[in-house]
Amino acid sequence: MPKELYLLVGDKDFYGQARKPWVPLSTKLLVQSLTERGYKVHKHHYHELANSSVIIRDSIVLYSFSQIPNMRLFLKDLIWHLQRLGNLVIPSWDFLLCHENKGYQELLKRELGIDQPKGWYLSNLDALSSYKLSYPLVLKGLEGSNSTQVSLVHNEAELRQSVKAMTKQHGFLTKFDLFRRRYLRGKREFGGWPTVLPEVDSVQYAEYIKAQKRFILQEFVPGLDSDYRVIVFWDKFYVSRRMTKPGDWRASGAKLFTFSKDFPRELLDRTLEVHKIMPSPLISVDLGWKDGKVYLFEFQASHMGMNAVVKNDGYFVQDGTGWSFKERDSSLEADIARAVDLFLQNTYPDRLN
Repeated sequence: MPKELYLLVGDKDFYGQARKPWVPLSTKLLVQSLTERGYKVHKHHYHELANSSVIIRDSIVLYSFSQIPNMRLFLKDLIWHLQRLGNLVIPSWDFLLCHENKGYQELLKRELGIDQPKGWYLSNLDALSSYKLSYPLVLKGLEGSNSTQVSLVHNEAELRQSVKAMTKQHGFLTKFDLFRRRYLRGKREFGGWPTVLPEVDSVQYAEYIKAQKRFILQEFVPGLDSDYRVIVFWDKFYVSRRMTKPGDWRASGAKLFTFSKDFPRELLDRTLEVHKIMPSPLISVDLGWKDGKVYLFEFQASHMGMNAVVKNDGYFVQDGTGWSFKERDSSLEADIARAVDLFLQNTYPDRLN
């Protein structure tokens, strides 16, 4: 009896990502690769599941994230619904919440005891008064890649200025409405609320609509000339080093990749540790290395850039005696199918019965 799996895809059978977020992998090849591994694959579009054309219960569901904000919100509704129906969703719900949400990444890291570098997830600038912070710190918006909305702040004044610059401010009509409420209401009364004063209401309303921005603060690791991206296809570890540009501390977005096999093996050890506590067929981690310590900056489980794979000669595997290098010999789609199969065999074997 074949193993069964439901593959969810977007419009035009989109399953991402390949070269860029808008470039799909080959869904046909992915289905073929899964079939060769003994799976009966049921392919459906997201809207079929969202509108009850198809109902899936107690099954295995494979899907990919999306960089399109509207689709990402749609997927959160759909995948949560499918999980409630007893389905095993791959990637997990936690990983979906982490996608383009560095805030939830910090919450999950803290839950799992990952504290290097230390991070803070704040809902607005008012929350700063609750913490004693040591500068400089790395400021990050919740979304974005290639170091967008990422800066180094050296004091609280600079932090406040940077967050304000990231925050969408009110337009003229909203500002005029606040002026009207504060100065043009006279002695207006509020029916049923005799103790409410217009001047008090205007202050409370201004506080209610105050422009705010969630953001992340991370400890700054000085002196790094690069970071490392490791992409894991279950037991295959693809490594790239991302160099910084002269005068800049950020490696992400610099597009200066190297694929040398000469790097600290502790990076692979740490990635393996992270993968064990965050099991997933695929996982991508961004790491720093300083003075014998490994720092986990960010992670992802789907729809990540694949340069570390397709531009690499091969990957590392742990063979019991250490790490050895193997030449790459399969497509992205075949690697994904293999990783999904091994993930299920090792983590959810009961789901394959």
